[in-house]
Amino acid sequence: MTPSDPHPDAELETLLREGLAELAVPTVHAPALARLCLLLHEWAARMSLTGHRTPQAIARRLVLDALALERQLPEAASLVDLGSGAGFPGLPIAVVRPGCQVSLVESRERRPHFPRAALRALGLGSVEALPGRAEALEARPHGIAVAQAMAEPARAARWLLPWVAPGGLVA
Repeated sequence: MTPSDPHPDAELETLLREGLAELAVPTVHAPALARLCLLLHEWAARMSLTGHRTPQAIARRLVLDALALERQLPEAASLVDLGSGAGFPGLPIAVVRPGCQVSLVESRERRPHFPRAALRALGLGSVEALPGRAEALEARPHGIAVAQAMAEPARAARWLLPWVAPGGLVA
């Protein structure tokens, strides 16, 4: 991708379309997911949100990894992502599951600003960013509770359980 490229996100959309097809996720979501990658790339230049330095790396390591997880999850009316950081895996899941209410919980003070900007940019009305520590906030049970690299498994499980509804799934 070069600055003179008239469609700098064409390579990114192609990468996403190929990855979505491989995961059996409708490729109609590629443009929104590309916008998410570009937005995160733009924000990451100003604040430390990810170690991935290109939109393509963000697509491969954050977006497509999140969607590989999504493909393993059952349908649910709601999902909570504890320790969501910049909104992963919750934001990509929200894009491909527009009917699912997604809550992003993040304790680091500046981190929820990016997901809020992404929600506005992508028109994701079914997503909320909740600042605070998962164990300190009043838990609202969801059909699925996920945590990725939040804490050691035993501690993460203790924090996840109050957030999952009876009969729900913890991942």
